[in-house]
This record gives sequence, C-alpha cells and structure tokens, in this order.
Amino acid sequence: MQGGECQVWNSRSQNVALCVQTFGTTDNKTGKLKRRIKLIYPANYSFMDLEDFNQSNWQHTSETEFCRLWQQAVNKEPQFTVSQFYLLTGILLPIWDLIDEDGQNVKVWRVITTDTKDNLLGRVVTPVKMHQLYSKFNKQLEQTAADLVETVNSSNEYPPIAKTWRLKKSTVNGSPRYEVIGWQHSQIDMLTHYGCFTENINHRCRVFIAPNKIVQVLEQLKTAV
Repeated sequence: MQGGECQVWNSRSQNVALCVQTFGTTDNKTGKLKRRIKLIYPANYSFMDLEDFNQSNWQHTSETEFCRLWQQAVNKEPQFTVSQFYLLTGILLPIWDLIDEDGQNVKVWRVITTDTKDNLLGRVVTPVKMHQLYSKFNKQLEQTAADLVETVNSSNEYPPIAKTWRLKKSTVNGSPRYEVIGWQHSQIDMLTHYGCFTENINHRCRVFIAPNKIVQVLEQLKTAV
C-alpha cells in the first residue's frame, strides 16, 4: 500500500473505494496486533483486517479507471439523504448524565422547525441512545422495522431488534450486508425460522438478512419471545 493509501476495485461486487491504513486491533486469543484498513466509498466507509483484505476480491486499479468507476458510483447515489434523530428539550439538568453516559455528545443544539418556524433548544440524541435512555426509565421506545433499517443505514450504530439481537450494517467481500449480532448458538434455528440465513466466514458462523426481505424479516424478529 504505497504512501499509506491505494485505489481499489472489487471484481465481485463492482464497488470502488479508496483504501487507507487505519488503527489496528489486538487479537483476543494471541494478543498480537492485527493490521486493519479503511475502505472509503463515495457515500460511506467500512473497515477490514488487512489479512482479510489481501485474500478478498479487492484489487488495485489505475487512477484513470478509478476516477471513472468512482464517478459512476457517485452518479448512482441519491442527491439527498434523510436521517432521523431525537431532540431532548425542557429541564434536562436532572437527567443530564443519563442522556449520554460516555460524554461523547454533550453539545446543545438550536433547531428551527420547517413547519412552524419554532426555535427548539436541546440535546440531539441518536435512535440507539434514545432507546437506551428509555430503558433507564423502564420504558420501551417503539421502532418499526423500517425505522431500524433507516438507523443502521444512516449511522454506525447497532439498533436493538429484540432479545439481545442487534442490527448491523456489515461489509463482506466488498458487498454491504445486514447482519444480526448478539445472538446465542441455541437461537440459530429460531433466527433461520424467521427468515435469516447463516454463513461461515473465517471459521465463524454469522447471521444475515437478505436486503430484499429486510423489513419483512425484522418484523418477524421483533415478535420473537
């Protein structure tokens, strides 16, 4: 990877990306450092272990070809995107520490509504953080299957589905996947019964949902008891 970055193209998914070096992780079993790379696409990004990247369908491409493929990918992206967030207003001091315990988002925002032109002052909370806040007050935030898909598509968060299951946007061989995480091996039959499918990747079983069935399957999973 000359100069810390390179231009790559995936022969299987037809995706194009800028590949750059990023922070590594420690292998929990061996304690050794695992080198990682970051793949930057026209509208998002993903991370991969360098070893997995070298064994994948990603390959180097020329600058001219990269620019052509990149522009094609840009042209396929929507002109605008819509994301969902919550704004907490009112007397927040008594629950200030409960809103975001890790202290990563403590800014106060002023939002002007588009319909009534009202000025709202408060703290912006993502859907996942809002779900956690509801849980602290023994309440449950109702989210539809479409809401879960919107959350995972517009952020790097893993919204809860049901039980301990969460939805994650993963990249496998350069292709985006909807993955279910937080499950136990005893629950695999239940997950497949509701429409998920499993795949062994690097000697590890993972659970996915087909993109064309994502809303239907999530609605089934949300009813699991």
